[in-house]
Amino acid sequence: QARIHPRKSFKEWQEKVRGHSRSWTELDRQAALELKRLICERREQLQRKQVEAALKDSEAQFRATFEQAAVGVAHVGLDGRWIRVNQRLCGILGYSREELEALTFQQVTHPEDVLRELERVEQMMQGQINTFSLEKRYIQKNGTVVWGNLTVSLIRDEQGKPRHFIAIVEDVTKRKFTEEYNRYLANHDT
Repeated sequence: QARIHPRKSFKEWQEKVRGHSRSWTELDRQAALELKRLICERREQLQRKQVEAALKDSEAQFRATFEQAAVGVAHVGLDGRWIRVNQRLCGILGYSREELEALTFQQVTHPEDVLRELERVEQMMQGQINTFSLEKRYIQKNGTVVWGNLTVSLIRDEQGKPRHFIAIVEDVTKRKFTEEYNRYLANHDT
């Protein structure tokens, strides 16, 4: 097996490998093409691994952002079903992930707030608005009413057709009760 000596030139090595022949033989050409193919194949493998690693990292970042958010985060189907929910939203609404994903947002929304939200959803579906925010009441599993500041965006596919909604819910129950208490005190001075 021929090796390049540090003090010898590449040309000397080439001549040794070729048996002092100055012209490429068919075997040399085939070997060169095979080497080129192997190099290209390896380069593609490395690029594919880099893309896969970047995708894996991106997915991990998304999962961490989704799951560790300080607010409730959900993907909601066009029919109102919870597709994916984070643990914080489950905590706000008092349902397990499985229970919540078996319901629609309409089923956990206070009856007086459903119509107002559905009107905004329809405006979004018609392309009149891109996003909306509103404060609304939710009914927890145990029947307790909690207030949420809801922000909704619509995700569309490449053709522009609606796919699903992204909902962000911030629990504002304490603030709403404080506001109500302050109003009560202002109207009932002693």
